[in-house]
Amino acid sequence: MHYFVMSLPEATGLYMGLALQQLIRVSGGFGRWAPVVLVLIGCMRILGGRVRPRTPGASLVHCGWYLGLSSLILVLFWTEASRFSLGSRLLDASEVASYPASQDSQATIVTAADTGDTGSNLVLETPGFRLILEAITEWPLAIARRMNQRVHQPFNRLIGTSWMLGVEMTANVTRALTDWVEGCWKPSMAQDAEFQDAIRAQDLLPWGDTPVARALASRDVVPGAMTGTGYLRDNGPLGTMFLSNPGSGNTVRCDVYLSAVQLEVGRWLQTEKSPNGTPLSQVFAEDLGMDVEAQARFLIYREALRALGRPAPAPSLAGTYGALSAASAAAGGVSGALGSIGTKVSGWLGLGVGAGQAVLNQFEGIIQTLTWAVGLAVWFLYWSPYIFGFALQQLIGLFPFIVCYSLVPESQFKPLVYYFLALLYVCLSPVWLALVELFARWGASLAPRSNDLALSLFNWGPEQIWGAVATVIGLFIVYVLGAAVLFASGRGMVQILRH
Repeated sequence: MHYFVMSLPEATGLYMGLALQQLIRVSGGFGRWAPVVLVLIGCMRILGGRVRPRTPGASLVHCGWYLGLSSLILVLFWTEASRFSLGSRLLDASEVASYPASQDSQATIVTAADTGDTGSNLVLETPGFRLILEAITEWPLAIARRMNQRVHQPFNRLIGTSWMLGVEMTANVTRALTDWVEGCWKPSMAQDAEFQDAIRAQDLLPWGDTPVARALASRDVVPGAMTGTGYLRDNGPLGTMFLSNPGSGNTVRCDVYLSAVQLEVGRWLQTEKSPNGTPLSQVFAEDLGMDVEAQARFLIYREALRALGRPAPAPSLAGTYGALSAASAAAGGVSGALGSIGTKVSGWLGLGVGAGQAVLNQFEGIIQTLTWAVGLAVWFLYWSPYIFGFALQQLIGLFPFIVCYSLVPESQFKPLVYYFLALLYVCLSPVWLALVELFARWGASLAPRSNDLALSLFNWGPEQIWGAVATVIGLFIVYVLGAAVLFASGRGMVQILRH
């Protein structure tokens, strides 16, 4: 493998840029004769006194130096014009790869050839450009690996958060949770004194030894009474099975019902696999630092807020509701969920829940802000490889025109310096991403934390918000500085032509 970059779009852009560069070098009369004609024009300008008028002897010496430097530039960067191919190399698309993909044993697309966008032709690299490109792609990746040992998994915490926000539970669990909200939580909010007299935030937590949990323990409900379907648990950790019809009269305590739903969500997280075969519970534990219980409670709390904001389906419409829930679960994904997670909770705010309203509203606000911030950060991350890949393709592909700029007398190395500074900035993408990720971690560490039992369950929410915002700011700065470098390089080349 000759070149490693940070993404498949960059690998494709690098190889296609080299192919475009070769196409320009060999294209008809321009590729073979344009550099020679430019050198002859430069010599005539020097000997004719158009470039710093000198004595005839000085002009001859100057012309000799100009011919020598121009010949060196063509030998290094324009093999076809110099007729000197020593040090050139044929490059295949399979020799340009994405470093993160190469570190993933499950990846099926690793090199530019695997993408199917590069064709099967070999590309001839000129000796000078090959040496420079090898240097400016190898050591930035080495620096990034020293800065971040997990450089092959950039922003995995942010990606894990977006996945957590977008994950959709099974239709059975969603129906059971809606049934629990309608049969237990809403009536308890409206009628039980524990909700009315709650003063501290932890009093509103439906888990543990809290007033609300005790209030729920005093209530019984017929599973399926609100949605018209039962909730089935097959040999779960409780060793029980809930399978009731609305008129069966078989009741269960609300806290036991909630525990069954939580255990089912936890079991689903442990059995549902990511695309590379890792259980979702393990993915979220590694990326977000949340155990299975915290994951299940977050998803239940999120779905409970959704259920509070919509009317319960009538029992007669249970079949239709089940089909809709199944379709929603099948279509679940990060992009679709980003627009739906922040659904406004309405219709229940008049129930008079005391301090509970503030706690639930606060959690809903965290979810809405987190959804917005993570969605924006993921949008930036999605387009970053394509931006860097397009920049690589254009910079590398149009390099022959920079060589033509370098054949202007008195300014032969300035265009090359401007060009390679711009190319270096783009090839430093591993370093920029590593710096942005460190900046995001630092931002997440500054997020306010709560020691409150109810709110500490969701401390990771503000952390991810601050980290996502820092990611957006960092990537925006990288893009702005990159645009400034490209603009300064282009302006410098234009000034060369004017002189």
